[in-house]
Amino acid sequence: MNGRIGNDEVGKPTSKNTSVVDYAISTADVLYLVENFDVLPFSSLYSDIHCPLELVLNCSNTKQSNVNINVESGENNTYIGKWNHDQVNEYKENLDKESISQLLSFIMTKTENVQNVDKNTIDEIVNEIRDVLLNSARNTFGEFVQKTYGFDYTGGKQNHRDWFNTECRRERRAFRKSKRLYKRYGSRIFKERLRRSETLYKKTMDKNIRSFNVDLRSKMKKMRTKNPKEFWKIINRGSE
Repeated sequence: MNGRIGNDEVGKPTSKNTSVVDYAISTADVLYLVENFDVLPFSSLYSDIHCPLELVLNCSNTKQSNVNINVESGENNTYIGKWNHDQVNEYKENLDKESISQLLSFIMTKTENVQNVDKNTIDEIVNEIRDVLLNSARNTFGEFVQKTYGFDYTGGKQNHRDWFNTECRRERRAFRKSKRLYKRYGSRIFKERLRRSETLYKKTMDKNIRSFNVDLRSKMKKMRTKNPKEFWKIINRGSE
């Protein structure tokens, strides 16, 4: 949608003021719900080089009442390992040649008469291609199991960040207020205010993270000898 809709019809750069590779991809059905798309000012809170993207959907006709969603299942989900360019040749070797050959034959047969090609046919082809690529990735980069922790949409994030204290919350309020003012008035004065409050908010979080980690290491070091049972309980909980 970058450069095609809403406030971003001009196609603003999204990375280092040169690239526009960051975009939102949507199905045809969702396109009708898109109200606005915009590239927001760069913020060091969210990325080192990328600007945040804003996508507004108008879903008023599908609103439900009494929604209470809690997706913290604690279930173990399996994920494919990260892409490693050094293993690109191994990845190519692990592609299922027989499946690819069968898929090509299927595509050639179907496209002999394009009138017979419908949405289900396209979905089937896309799913087959996906499976071939993912199976090769599993065999190349392996899989790992990770316990999932979600959000309670009626009460905030479940796995609370212990380091996020009163000082962090105060600077977050100041940062959000500066964002609202800049969005409303857009002058250079409010832009500079936003930059300063953003920097202060990030420094405050970094400081409290460092302080929390130092304090945690100190406590864990003492606990290892004085209370080993509690020590291993914390270690095992962190590895889940």
